[in-house]
Amino acid sequence: MGFHLKDEARKVWKRDFKFGIMQLPYNNKPKERSPMAIITGIALESNKKFRVNFDGGNLSSDGGLLLLKEFYHKLDVNSLLRKHFHTTDSASFRIHKDYQNLLQMLYQITGAYFQDDHADSLRNDPVMNAVIGKTALASQPTLSRFHNRMDEQSLQQLEEIQRILRRRVYSVKKPEHVLFDLDSTLLAAYGAQEGEAFNYHYQAHGYHPLLCFDGLTGDLLKVELRPGTQYCSKGAAAFMLPLLEEYQREYPQTALFARGDSGFATDELYSLFETNGTSYVIRLKENPVLRRLAQALDSELSYLTQNDMVSYAVVYGEFLYKADSWAYPRRVVCKIEKPCGQMLHMNTFVVTNMESSPEYNGPCNLDHGIEKMREHGIMRITKGRSANYVIQNVHVGIQSKGSHRGSPRGEKSK
Repeated sequence: MGFHLKDEARKVWKRDFKFGIMQLPYNNKPKERSPMAIITGIALESNKKFRVNFDGGNLSSDGGLLLLKEFYHKLDVNSLLRKHFHTTDSASFRIHKDYQNLLQMLYQITGAYFQDDHADSLRNDPVMNAVIGKTALASQPTLSRFHNRMDEQSLQQLEEIQRILRRRVYSVKKPEHVLFDLDSTLLAAYGAQEGEAFNYHYQAHGYHPLLCFDGLTGDLLKVELRPGTQYCSKGAAAFMLPLLEEYQREYPQTALFARGDSGFATDELYSLFETNGTSYVIRLKENPVLRRLAQALDSELSYLTQNDMVSYAVVYGEFLYKADSWAYPRRVVCKIEKPCGQMLHMNTFVVTNMESSPEYNGPCNLDHGIEKMREHGIMRITKGRSANYVIQNVHVGIQSKGSHRGSPRGEKSK
């Protein structure tokens, strides 16, 4: 009986298909069209064959790479890599060109395929091949050989490509302020890889790269891979010098600022910023000399809170300070605060060449201070950082117009 019903249903489907009837045999209710079905599709400028629609056809979890391809097309990234990037290769012919391998790595990393082994599983992926313009991706062994061909010249080519891309982006709108956010991090490594070592600060094995971001946009401006044992500030001045020279040469009207944590508190870095027109704010590690110089502020805070030991309170001040390794005294701005519900005071010290005066504002004026810092391009609130880190930068760098360029502070230290 069941087979008889299937045969009858098949006959009905054949009859309906022959006469173009696109509905179920036992359902005469007209099918409602989805509002999304009205959209016929959006074509990409980079390739008119690509169309984005909502008809529920072939699905891919990597469809977002099409938007990245559109962005690359706007910046002409493919032509840029083809012209400026090549490795030292003795082979006269390769199916997978260097610029294509680099593009593949960019798309893979953006698509969260971080390992070279992923190339094998993505080899025939339609979206990945479409955005790169190939019939098959490079395999994992091919990518490994590609990485091994890279040398110092390849790194210089990548830096030049980054400068060209930055120039193209800034041609749309040049930034009024750039905040060089200097930092380092840990790249964990496993096994006896070249250059990996135990980093005492992170208590882990890996590399300790140096990074510089634009603190206002989050753009990565420069990165340098270093062995895991390197200290934060090791080579930081040489790392920043080409970047500062580029901005002074190509974007002279852009105000330059820099900030860093206490790991970058070195005289070499201060002098670099001061002689290259950059205003900086760098945190100092607390020491007995700094506490002694701030003793008057600490006493003032104790006096202000003697009748209220519960509420939050803060005082600001400044003084000249010279560490043994510094060529001359520099301005140090300090903040001493009593957290809510605590009796002990917390000290924060930053060294700066900016000409603003500390503001003695309570927490009620904190939001206003943050907005002023944002207007002048001095700070960025980053997720994952404590509120104290945000607060400690608020009243340090507010300055008047026309004083954004840094200069040696030897005269002001007298």
